[in-house]
Amino acid sequence: MKTRILIFALALVSGLFTSCDKEDENESQQSNTMVGSYSLMNVSGGLLGANVNFTKGEIQWSFNAISNILTVNNSIDTTDSRHSFSDLPSGTYTYQFQTQNSQQLLFVGGTERGPITFTTNGWNLDDGIAVDGFLIKFEK
Repeated sequence: MKTRILIFALALVSGLFTSCDKEDENESQQSNTMVGSYSLMNVSGGLLGANVNFTKGEIQWSFNAISNILTVNNSIDTTDSRHSFSDLPSGTYTYQFQTQNSQQLLFVGGTERGPITFTTNGWNLDDGIAVDGFLIKFEK
């Protein structure tokens, strides 16, 4: 009887460790998918229904998973009508991902930017505001 209880306890403990490792692996794999540089390609939405396109390379977001630093290179001139839609100015920012309610949220500089969804060519950032929010599309 003691042997059965011991085997059951060992199986239970090993199952707990296995499930923790898988969760950690999933979060690590998700954040590693954002490693590298992405071009902001389109911003759409808002109250007026904006649909603003950018040329590949005009605005680059580069993620460094080792340092958790996001480097933004924004070459849009302030006199360009698209500037107000170009999101972050050039600079470096801390970033992190958090999973809440099965959504992966991006935080930049400690501020929640919204949920991200992966696409075939990159990812989308939805600022999460239902009526007047923006959808920002990035490509590798």
